[in-house]
Amino acid sequence: MKNFTGWSIRTYLLLLAVLSVAPALAIMIYTGLEQKNRAIADVNSSCATVIGTLADGMADTVTDTRQLLVTLAALPEVRNRDRKACNLLFARILRDNPRYGNLQAFLPDGDNLASALPPTDTLNVHDRKYFRDALRTREFSAGEYIIGGPLRKPAFDVAYPVHDSTGNLVVVLQAAISLAQFNSMLDRSHLPPGSTLVIDDHRGTILYRSSDSDRFIGTSDHQQLFHEVTTSEKTTAVFSGSIDNKKYNMAFTSLRLPKGDAPYIYMRLQVPEESALAAAGTTLDRTIFHLVMALFFAILAAMLFAHFCILNRARRLVAASERLAAGNKGVRVGIPHDDGEFGLIARAFDKMSERLDKREEIGRNLADSHRELQHFASIAS
Repeated sequence: MKNFTGWSIRTYLLLLAVLSVAPALAIMIYTGLEQKNRAIADVNSSCATVIGTLADGMADTVTDTRQLLVTLAALPEVRNRDRKACNLLFARILRDNPRYGNLQAFLPDGDNLASALPPTDTLNVHDRKYFRDALRTREFSAGEYIIGGPLRKPAFDVAYPVHDSTGNLVVVLQAAISLAQFNSMLDRSHLPPGSTLVIDDHRGTILYRSSDSDRFIGTSDHQQLFHEVTTSEKTTAVFSGSIDNKKYNMAFTSLRLPKGDAPYIYMRLQVPEESALAAAGTTLDRTIFHLVMALFFAILAAMLFAHFCILNRARRLVAASERLAAGNKGVRVGIPHDDGEFGLIARAFDKMSERLDKREEIGRNLADSHRELQHFASIAS
């Protein structure tokens, strides 16, 4: 293998072209990695902001619902268990409040007293969490995932017990909070494609999922992720995780009732890492492509320059040297003497050739004179 000083001019030019682009390539790659890191940080920030906004919206809805149920509890239609009047009242409220899927009242044994939507036959909720907790705590309570009742779709329920002046239970008011409000909120968040909001109840059962809802609602959430969320000391956090070997950037939060011990709901926003890095990756790929194209044209230009500006002239010098060595007279390179460094070399070569021609002519003249002297000498003798 030739050492560095033995390489051809073309190789030197190709190496120079590569070295001229290499620093720019390194800078671009470093910048691209920095852009990816910034993209991840921006997505994490966006996730934290969006999940906080969604949680605030849910908390406000729960607070408003509690106030609504407290107000209903004071009405005579409710306290007197007037089924017809309560049905009409609940239906009117439901019509004016799209945040709710249904409003109902239940007797102390769990049987249905009134409903904004037509109730199913033999509906009894004595085993529902929100009903049991309302009876046990005598306070506003939150439920868990259920399918049943007149709504016939997943619902997150809250309840409020109504007592008479002697402390006896009159009815339990229940409101089914519609989680469809999150659809429009997510649409306005402008998160990367594939972003998904998941809402779990206290057991880890999925109440709401912004994508593939029919397949996931009512199933258990990812156990490892749910465990990380429930065991975290923070109520809101941003972290990275994998689901089915796919990386996500996530933010979660949990909501508690004012007098509740444990969160009644967990919310998680997850953004695919590939979507988060898509813009930065596209920019890096485009930059590298342009740089590779620049390197290609630089190498092409170096090869053409070497061929036309250096190698052709070098070949002229070599050819002239070979003709001169073969004894040809009047050898000239044919490169203008004012044509840069090669012109200087050509001028020196041409002068050398001229001197050799003169010396050869002088030699011939001396030889002719010597022969003439010898001839005169032979005649004189």
